[in-house]
Amino acid sequence: MKYFNIFKNLKTEQITYFIAVIMSVFSVKAAGQKPGTGRTVKPSLNITVTDSVKNLPVKLANLILLKNNETVRTNISGPHGTGVFKDLETGKYKLLVHCIGYKDYERVILLNKQAAYLKVLMIPLSIRLGEVVVKGSREINISNYIDIKSGNQIISPETYHASPSGRMAAFIRENVTGAVRQPIGQMVVNDQHNGYSNTSYYLNGAPIPTGVLGSTNEIIDPGIIQNITTYTSGFPAEYGGQSAVVFDIHSRIPTSDFHAEYSSYFGSYLTSSNQNLGRKVGMFKALNSDGQSLSLSSSFGNLRYFLSGSRQETDRRLDQPVTKLFHDHGFDYYLFGKFDYLLSSKDFITTNLNYSATDAQIPYDSAEGINIDNQKGYNAFQTLSYYHTFSGSSNRESHLMTALLFSERGLNFLTNYKYDQTKLFLGNDSMSGYTLNQDRKYFTFGLRTKYSDRLSDIFKYETGFRLEYSSANELFHLTNFNGSGPAISGGFPASDFGVFVQTGIHPWDAVELDAGARYDQSVSQSIPVQRQVSPRLKLSLFINDANTAYLSYDRLFLHANVQGLNYLSQIEGGADSNSGTYPERDNLYEIGLIHNFNSGLILKLDYFHKDAAPGFDDEQLGSGSIVININIQKIKISGLELSLDYNEPLTPFSFYVNGSIIHGYGQGQISGGFMLPDYSESPYDLDHDQRLTLVTGLNYQQNGMFANLTINYGSGLTNGNDNYNYRTGLFEMNQGAHT
Repeated sequence: MKYFNIFKNLKTEQITYFIAVIMSVFSVKAAGQKPGTGRTVKPSLNITVTDSVKNLPVKLANLILLKNNETVRTNISGPHGTGVFKDLETGKYKLLVHCIGYKDYERVILLNKQAAYLKVLMIPLSIRLGEVVVKGSREINISNYIDIKSGNQIISPETYHASPSGRMAAFIRENVTGAVRQPIGQMVVNDQHNGYSNTSYYLNGAPIPTGVLGSTNEIIDPGIIQNITTYTSGFPAEYGGQSAVVFDIHSRIPTSDFHAEYSSYFGSYLTSSNQNLGRKVGMFKALNSDGQSLSLSSSFGNLRYFLSGSRQETDRRLDQPVTKLFHDHGFDYYLFGKFDYLLSSKDFITTNLNYSATDAQIPYDSAEGINIDNQKGYNAFQTLSYYHTFSGSSNRESHLMTALLFSERGLNFLTNYKYDQTKLFLGNDSMSGYTLNQDRKYFTFGLRTKYSDRLSDIFKYETGFRLEYSSANELFHLTNFNGSGPAISGGFPASDFGVFVQTGIHPWDAVELDAGARYDQSVSQSIPVQRQVSPRLKLSLFINDANTAYLSYDRLFLHANVQGLNYLSQIEGGADSNSGTYPERDNLYEIGLIHNFNSGLILKLDYFHKDAAPGFDDEQLGSGSIVININIQKIKISGLELSLDYNEPLTPFSFYVNGSIIHGYGQGQISGGFMLPDYSESPYDLDHDQRLTLVTGLNYQQNGMFANLTINYGSGLTNGNDNYNYRTGLFEMNQGAHT
C-alpha cells in the first residue's frame, strides 16, 4: 500500500494551509452570491456554434471578434460548442468564426449594456443541393497568437507548414518563446533540461505521460493538432508533475462529412564526406529523406471520427554537433485515432488512441570516428474522457470532466559489437571492454478529474485530482568481446497523486486574481515518500482594452520521470547504491506586459526568475542511451522574453517573432543517477545552456496556396571548458565556455 499512501506523515502546517485554502473557496462562494456588488458589469457575448446540417455542436472553432476591422479578442469554442467574450465595451463588432471543414461565418453585432446571445450555424464546405456544390473561397488566416488577457501563447498548426521531416520538438522550438531544440533531439524550454522529464502534455483534457529518457521517439505527431495553449508560468493549480512547461493540446476535430488528406515528399542534398566518392562527386555524399501521411474523418449520427497515419525516413535522423556529417538512418511512424460521441446536449465522450515508434541509428562519436548503434523506441496511449455540463447559462456555467489513461512506453538499445569494442563504464576501469544493451518498458494507469463552477461574473472555482500508478522494468546486459557478461534486471513501481483547488476572482473590471493550491505526493522505491503543498497566484491588471499587465508566483514540484537503476549503480561502482533522484522544488516569479496595437499586432514582454533547490538535470552513461534524472543542489534561471505576433484574419499574411535571453546555472552537489557524487562551490553553466535564441516566421496563405519562411538563431551551447570563471549575470554570455 506504500504507493497509495497519500496523507500519512503530512506535516500539520501543510494540512492547515490546504484546509484554509479550501475553506476560502466556500467563504468566497457565499460572497459571490451577490453578483455585481460594487462593480459595473460590462456586457458579454455568448456564442454557441452548431453544425447546420446535423445540428451537432462544433468544438474548437476559432472565434475572432473585430471592432473597426481590427482584432480585439480571440477565443475557442468548448466541448459543447460554446464560447464567451466577457467585459466588452458597448458598440458595433464583427464576429468571424472559422473551423476546418466549414465555411467561414461572419456577422455584425451591435452590443449594448446587456449580455448578447448568438447561435452560429456552420455550413459544411461540401454540401449538395441538387447539382449545386457550395465551396469555401479561402480560409481565415489564424496562426500563432497571444491571448491579450492571459498572456498564454496559442498555436494553431493550420497555417504552420513545417518542413517534411519536422517533428514535435522542432514544432515547439519554432513556435514557443524560450524554446530550444538540442542537437540530439531533446527540447529545452526556459532552460529547463529535457523535454521528456520536465514537459507535460494534456491531450483533450487527458494527461499524457512523458516518453522514456534517452529515447528519440516523440509522442505527438504535429499533424493531428488543432491548437495548443502553452503555459510556462502562471500555471493554474490543476497542472502538476513535470510542469516546467505545459502544453494543453486539442487534436483535430472530425468534420461533418467525409474528408481525406494525403501528402508525400522526397528530398536529397549533398554534404561533405569522410572519403572521396569518385571524380565526379569528390568529398560529397547524398543524404535523402522521404515520407507520407494520410488522414480521414467523417461522422455517423452522433459519432465522429478522425484517423491519421504518417511515416518518415531520413538519412539524417539526428543533428550531432561534430565537424563531419554522416549517415544515421532512421524511421518514424505515427498512428492516431480520435472518436467523439455526443450522448446528449449535456454529455459528451471522446477517446484517443495513439501509437508512435522510432527506429534509428545512434552515432557513437569517438574522436569523430563515427560508429553506429541501433535504437528502437515506442510510445502508446489510450484515453477516454467524459464531459458533463450541469449548467451552461451565462455566468453560471458548471462542468465536470473525467479522464482515464493507459500508457505503454519502451526503449531498446542495441550496441554495434563490430565497432564499439572500447566503451568504458565511468568510475570502474574493471568494466573496460564491455558494451551495454538495454531494454526498458514502462506502463502507466491514470485517472484525472476536474469540476468547475462559476457562481457569478465575479467568482469561479475549480477542484479535482490526478492519480497515476506506474510500473517499469529495466533490463541491462553487459557484454564483453566473447558475448558474455552480467545482466541487471529490476522492476520499479511508483505512484503520483495530486489534488488541487483554484479560484478566479474578478472584483473590478481592471483586476482579476487567480489563486489556488495543490498537494502533490510522489512514491517510489528509491527515496522516501515526497510531498509538497504548492500555492499559485496570478494578478492580472487590465489597464485598458489594449494593455494587460500581470504578476505571477508558482511553487512547483517536479518529480522524477522514473526512479531506478540502483542495481546498475552497484555493479558499475560509480554511485552510491542508496542514492535516488529527489523531486525538483521551484519558486517561479514572472512579470509581464501585453500590448494590442489593434491592427492584428500583439506584443508581449516578460521577465522571469526561478530558484530550484534541488533542481533537475540528466546524465547519460557513456555512449549508450541510458539517461536518468539527477539532482543539482541549486539551479537559478533568469530570462527576458519578447514575443511579437501579427494575425489579421482578413489578410493572407501573418508573422511572429520569438526572442529570448535566458541564463541557467547550477551550484553545489550533484547527486542521484549512477555516477560518483560531485560538488562545486563555484557556479557553472548547465550543459544545455543556449543563452540567446531568436525565431521568426512569415506565413502567406490564400486561395489554396501557402508559403512559409522560418529563421532560427541560437548563440551556441557550452563547449566543455571546465577551466573557466563563469559569471552569473543575465547578460554575461560566458563566450569562452560556449561554442
